[in-house]
Amino acid sequence: MARILVVDDDTQVRKLVARVLTDDGHAVLAVGDGQQGISYFFAMKPDIMILDLAMPGTDGFSVLRCVREDAIKAGSRIIILSAGTESRIVRSYELGADHYICKPFVIEEISEGVAQALSLRSNQSRITSNL
Repeated sequence: MARILVVDDDTQVRKLVARVLTDDGHAVLAVGDGQQGISYFFAMKPDIMILDLAMPGTDGFSVLRCVREDAIKAGSRIIILSAGTESRIVRSYELGADHYICKPFVIEEISEGVAQALSLRSNQSRITSNL
């Protein structure tokens, strides 16, 4: 079970992603804007943050820039869940995203992306503990 923070201003997407991940056995907190996402990220230090880029106010790129250094230290993984253009995808990876799922998405992509992120997190922990 992982602690997952979902940050998306679209209520339907937020509820759907939270339901799928809860059904997968994860503890999920879902919030509707970037500023809440930043606050909850620092408060809960999630294993994974699923982040939309296009949000009013504090957008996903700003959230990513703000939390990335702490995410690396904590071993948190960041999955972008947003409409995908080549420039947005490239910029997300440049800012430190671990995975990108394009909207519209197939629901299985959420579970698969989380499983992949958890696997990367687990491998990183094993490597660090062997040093």
